[in-house]
Amino acid sequence: MLVAIMMYILDADDPQAILGSLLDAVPPGSALVITHLTGDTNLRGVLRIVELGKRGGLAQCARSRAQFEELFCGTELLAPGIVPVSAWRPDLAGDTAVDLAGASDSALLWAGIGRKG
Repeated sequence: MLVAIMMYILDADDPQAILGSLLDAVPPGSALVITHLTGDTNLRGVLRIVELGKRGGLAQCARSRAQFEELFCGTELLAPGIVPVSAWRPDLAGDTAVDLAGASDSALLWAGIGRKG
């Protein structure tokens, strides 16, 4: 589980190699769970988060949906695929479900699960 972790792995750190090493160490059928700061939506909010991180000495990056999906290379994406964290499995929310129409317009984080073949 790399929940809110990969956004601290910059492109210069070769995130694909890091993920490849992790996937090499686990058996087939293992799940890779990732959430990541997105650069696709709510750009003002995301830039604020990145700036606050820099002030605190944390280097982080936002990645587009396409860049985020590339992190799942070597796995099969499971349903519902790449979605905003706020829309993850809304069918399980029951009576407390909120209207998620337009959630992707304000999402700060993408979420996804891939299964190693």
